[in-house]
Amino acid sequence: MPEHLVEVKHFCSNEVINSIYTNSKNKIGIISDIDILNQNGKCIGVVGLLMSKESKGLKLSNIVEFNKDKITWRSTILSNGKGFYLVDKYWVKKYFPDPAINVPVKIYDPKSRTISVEFQKLTYKQFRERKLFEFAYKYEYRVVAAYNNFRHMYSKTKDYYFSLNSTIKHYHIDQDDLKKIISCFNHEIKKFKKEWTECLQESYNENYSVKALSDLSKESNKSIPKNVLPLVEKYH
Repeated sequence: MPEHLVEVKHFCSNEVINSIYTNSKNKIGIISDIDILNQNGKCIGVVGLLMSKESKGLKLSNIVEFNKDKITWRSTILSNGKGFYLVDKYWVKKYFPDPAINVPVKIYDPKSRTISVEFQKLTYKQFRERKLFEFAYKYEYRVVAAYNNFRHMYSKTKDYYFSLNSTIKHYHIDQDDLKKIISCFNHEIKKFKKEWTECLQESYNENYSVKALSDLSKESNKSIPKNVLPLVEKYH
């Protein structure tokens, strides 16, 4: 039996699960302790059931966040404070905290003049920049600088063509060449994000990053109302 169904069956019978699959096509089934809110004031849970192939890129066991008032159905059974809930997929989003987790990076040894891989604790932003550096070493400085400028401009203006034309003007690069560079680098960044997500999921499964997130958010939680608690419990 799939592991996610084993979890869900703590809360629902086979008949209820079959009924959910039949009658709740646009819902996400989530295992959560809804009395524990994250620093955004939202519930955190783990995807236990997906009734639709079109589920905003969500997969089973993804960590997600949602508003408590968007729950449309709940199981009457609780287990260690956690329950099983149905939420319209429109209101469910992947939860992306920014912990530092162990990720593989390339390290240069000047004595042996060799490249090896070791694990370091990095945030997603640090990991992305490190991987982008590793990927971009084969390009000349002007190309990398042009891409970084475009990315910076676009993050500020959200105007693709303004950012494109500004970069072309100041970095002396043809439009077709810049578009190819942007496409190439963005493709690599998607690969970096996928690798990061896999590492993050593994870290959650080992119950490291959830604890780290709780520790990191203690200071910010001091200013949150008393009914909002830090995330302190492992969800699967």
